[in-house]
Amino acid sequence: NYRARNFPGTLDYAEQQRWLEHRRQVFTPEFLQGYADELQMLAQQYADDKEKVALLKALWQYAEEIV
Repeated sequence: NYRARNFPGTLDYAEQQRWLEHRRQVFTPEFLQGYADELQMLAQQYADDKEKVALLKALWQYAEEIV
């Protein structure tokens, strides 16, 4: 999974298909909603800390890229 996450261009067709199926199984709509809710709660909790808010945004962007 490391290679798939960080170097997707190195995957052959079969590996790409396995990575796609893995993402479909892990990143269900329910999981993504829970993840978004958690990030939103943390963003509200740390609203005064721009560095933490930036990290939370980066986490969400990363999740969007993987999905």
